Amino acid sequence: MRAFRFLIKVCFICNLCSLGSLWFLVTEQSGDLNTFDRHIVVMGMVIAAPLNILAILWLLVLLLRKKLVWKDAHPILFVFNCIVLLFQLGFFP
Repeated sequence: MRAFRFLIKVCFICNLCSLGSLWFLVTEQSGDLNTFDRHIVVMGMVIAAPLNILAILWLLVLLLRKKLVWKDAHPILFVFNCIVLLFQLGFFP
């Protein structure tokens, strides 16, 4: 369960980077990004969506096998990750 909790927190950080990438995309600042901003874009556009899908599937498996209680799964972070996943699938190619 500790690995799942860690994964949810990493997904949260990647989703924040995803929102930052979306902001860069909307404000069209993609031409002049420094190194830190490029890392945000990579984490947001490349890593976040597959990691979100992995975390959602893992949670569903844990809940169906009754190895995890919904309350222990950081439900607020999980719901936030699901909402951001919908944005990722809608805005990013």
